[in-house]
Amino acid sequence: MQNLSRYFIEGTGKTPMIDFDNISGDLILAGRSIPENTVICYEPVYSWVTEYIKSPSKITNFQLQLEYFNVASLKWIVKILLLLSHIDKSGSSLIIHMYFDLPDYESLDSSDLREIIGSVFKSSPVLKTRIEIVSCCMDKNGEISDKNSLTVRSLRL
Repeated sequence: MQNLSRYFIEGTGKTPMIDFDNISGDLILAGRSIPENTVICYEPVYSWVTEYIKSPSKITNFQLQLEYFNVASLKWIVKILLLLSHIDKSGSSLIIHMYFDLPDYESLDSSDLREIIGSVFKSSPVLKTRIEIVSCCMDKNGEISDKNSLTVRSLRL
């Protein structure tokens, strides 16, 4: 990963803050994702992840802190998740952190979460890394609360 460096883009009212750190393995999408052109927004991210998975951190933390996203953004997020699931490094882990608003979080149960994430990875024929999904909620002020957090561990499909 000699040429790969941290990828940071400040968020706007329509595009997410993107903070992908190749050293720590923390990959964060936060804010809103309703860009007018998702290709311009997400293609560079996808290219960065393509390089990252060649020499990833032992633990990759993909954090989805999106308060709102459109369907076009979701398609790119799924593509990125599928790409990350192909990390092929012995002992590596992909931890997907999903943050929900409190009302949405309280109505979600673990079987719903397994179904949502499972449907993403069913289209991937071979998972090469251990995947964990951790979710928690945010209050109306955007503060993260891990109380009553919902966790699905070591997802293997």
